[in-house]
Amino acid sequence: MECVAYNGLTGNGVFAVARCCVVDGLQCRAHASPGPGRDALCAGPQHHLTGCTSWSAAEISSDSRPHRGAGRTCSVEDGVTSHAVCCHAPSLQCRLLETTSSDKDQVEVSCPSGWTVTDCTAVSKGSAVVGSVPEGSGCRIRGAGEVEAAGVAVCCRVTPPDPPATTPN
Repeated sequence: MECVAYNGLTGNGVFAVARCCVVDGLQCRAHASPGPGRDALCAGPQHHLTGCTSWSAAEISSDSRPHRGAGRTCSVEDGVTSHAVCCHAPSLQCRLLETTSSDKDQVEVSCPSGWTVTDCTAVSKGSAVVGSVPEGSGCRIRGAGEVEAAGVAVCCRVTPPDPPATTPN
């Protein structure tokens, strides 16, 4: 898998950030939405949503965001194509965190201790969003300062397997 960013028609530059993990038995796949305006989803309960991406030929910015429901869907608007990055590994756990801040310039979302941010998404609440960047165990979203924006992070961890049960002698 690779992470690619494309500059919009009126853009002044763009960059991509990839977060790479090594976990025994980790298998990841990107699943495309069945068409523009349709959500992308992970197949099967054993696959966890670890990130969402999107693209649109018509829009400068096209949000694709994790959906709170079953936790395995990337939601998009009409005309936008979405991809869900889904992973499976023994003892992999993922959760979705969302924060809205009254600070119109910046929103921060942090994963709990022991969890790693695997996706950092900015969701516009009616204003322009400058961008979202994963940092440490969370992500930072920069807004244009007009109205509030929300930050959505997918946080994952691998828990150690339970020790085998012992039988008394």
